[in-house]
Amino acid sequence: MKVLSKKIKHFTILLLLLFTVACSSDDDTTTVVDNTIDTAEPYSKKNITYGEHSRQKFDLYLPANRTKESTKTLILVHGGTWLSGNKEDLNDLVPAIQSLLPNYAIATINYRYLSHAEFSFDNMVQDIDSVVNFLIEEDDLYNISQNFGLIGISAGGHLSMLYSFDSKYNENVGFVASIVGPTNFLDENYTNSEDSAITNLFTLVEIATGNTPASNPEYFQLSSPFYVVDNAAPPTILFYGDSDELVPTSQSLDLKDKLEDLNITHQHYLYEGQDHSNWSEENLQDVYTKLVAFINANF
Repeated sequence: MKVLSKKIKHFTILLLLLFTVACSSDDDTTTVVDNTIDTAEPYSKKNITYGEHSRQKFDLYLPANRTKESTKTLILVHGGTWLSGNKEDLNDLVPAIQSLLPNYAIATINYRYLSHAEFSFDNMVQDIDSVVNFLIEEDDLYNISQNFGLIGISAGGHLSMLYSFDSKYNENVGFVASIVGPTNFLDENYTNSEDSAITNLFTLVEIATGNTPASNPEYFQLSSPFYVVDNAAPPTILFYGDSDELVPTSQSLDLKDKLEDLNITHQHYLYEGQDHSNWSEENLQDVYTKLVAFINANF
């Protein structure tokens, strides 16, 4: 357990450094779907293409002895202020999840970056949906069920919730987990913040989208999980720090209250003294323990 503890700490620190992570290079190779796969053996494939853009690729990891009836898929969504980051940032997490949840398939995905000239939050959410639809269409080949759970960190947590809370998309979503993911772009603690880190983050979003809350509040409302969620949302688990320099405490607390009002199965954890990325080993392990228990109970 001590070795696993050290690995978990390393993996989670790697994941939580998503707002400052350097953008690594994508492998430009493309892949085609195999014709047959031995379902009795583990299987992995990198850079499976799900669209025409160079960012539309994902990696897939399948467990041995999988079946269409029982093998569910965990989709991991990276962060990076919606402007950077890659699925490769999640590579080291895969063995940890496989050791803790050995019967689940895992997909780590890339999505198109936010760009005023090209791609909106809607496009990024559509990328998640494209991966889900790809896996549904190939469920016979991969021998997996049509049940999906989303785990997102930071910007990836925001996108995971935005997808999972939207009734257009969430028919096959069994749960969603957000680790330090923003929930509400119209939160006054964002729009009227005097904190330079939050101000700089929000300025990046405004520049990337070409909108401001004053000029186009509807855009930011439709891009906020807090406003998108309804009573059809899947079970939701939230992990946040009460000293986060980028995601104000109100972000998770307000969403928790709304989930309660909507009677959505949920759990919310706010860790004392924790910021956006530098979490203690004790709290990191607690995140893993609670996440695994939540998945086993609700998915």
